[in-house]
Amino acid sequence: MRFQYLHFSTLLGLAASAPLSTYGTSSSKSSPCGLITSQFEEYLKTSGSNSTVLFYFDPELANECLLSSVIDNDLAASFVVEYKKYVQFQSTLNYLKYPTDGYWYPPVDILGGIDDIASTAAKGGLASWYRIAKDLRLGTPFGAFSFTNLNNYPGAFTNLTFANGTIASSNTAGVSPERWSTNIVDGESFTNHFCIDPAQADFTPTATASAAPSSTSSTTAATSTTSAPYLLGHVYNEVAKDPNNRIAGYFLNGSYYEDTAVLYVASFANELFGNENTNPLTFQNTTQTFFNAGRAANKTKLVIDLSGNGGGNTILPNDLFSRLFPTIESYVGGRVRVGDAADIYGKMIAAVPDDVLLPNTSDNETVIGIKSAINRAPWNYRSSLDSG
Repeated sequence: MRFQYLHFSTLLGLAASAPLSTYGTSSSKSSPCGLITSQFEEYLKTSGSNSTVLFYFDPELANECLLSSVIDNDLAASFVVEYKKYVQFQSTLNYLKYPTDGYWYPPVDILGGIDDIASTAAKGGLASWYRIAKDLRLGTPFGAFSFTNLNNYPGAFTNLTFANGTIASSNTAGVSPERWSTNIVDGESFTNHFCIDPAQADFTPTATASAAPSSTSSTTAATSTTSAPYLLGHVYNEVAKDPNNRIAGYFLNGSYYEDTAVLYVASFANELFGNENTNPLTFQNTTQTFFNAGRAANKTKLVIDLSGNGGGNTILPNDLFSRLFPTIESYVGGRVRVGDAADIYGKMIAAVPDDVLLPNTSDNETVIGIKSAINRAPWNYRSSLDSG
């Protein structure tokens, strides 16, 4: 099953490079989704299949089409049961269900709410795929605050009133996250096209009642960084530097600073799989080389510069901490919520003999990466200080 829906865009202004197509009026198809298809066919005739003109359709039709999306309640119930297995890893479930004093929102039982949705579906009570997506998407107060598109149908237009009394009116338009299909003629064909995996051959609609609209898509922004050819902000010649520009060490040479060393840590990024630029070994070797050089040069003070450090995962900061304070166990505070899946993962990793996970000079890059991932996995009891 997949969830890709129409969403509503508030069009405050359209760039000249993306002119708005007209909604159109004539149609031989009477359902809301069919009317959109007829408009899309008119758009293709006038604009061409390769046109850069964006196809927007009437927002009211978009809303009605979403509400008409036909649902297979049995398939929906199965989906929600599987979905719950992933949600069980959410670390704040108990805090949301039993919030502390001063929490602004009412308690939310996430797992109980998912069970209710599954129970409703099992009884044939869900009206549309759009409704189930709404219930899952906006089940908590925080779900409503994370969005890139409007969470509900706002009407044909929105008026924004400013403090000086000026009113700006913006139109609403329906858009599709992927190209509209001329095979969509009604709510059932809409569901088949946007919501059901093509490999799922047993889709059977079981409900046709309307449901309240809501946005179902969310976007997680991904970021990436590109290493600089040198470490910005440090003009001294480095004593040791990671070839991938994640860490470098320097000795200060000004008056009163002869005993001071500086360790600049630009990133804790590390990953062995398919990316030599983030191999943790070069980071660790650079750290060891620099500390050895500092002791040999009688440096007694160390400045650690983390400015601009975008993070990474815990293996490298823990390694750095243990080199600085070898007799102190580093506190990570990293825990995962115990659930059936977490217990299965833990038992599987625990069954692997310790010596199998030790590094070996004969290991290739893939094996090294697998061992590294297992050794730092939260499911691995060996990476925990205690059983708590």
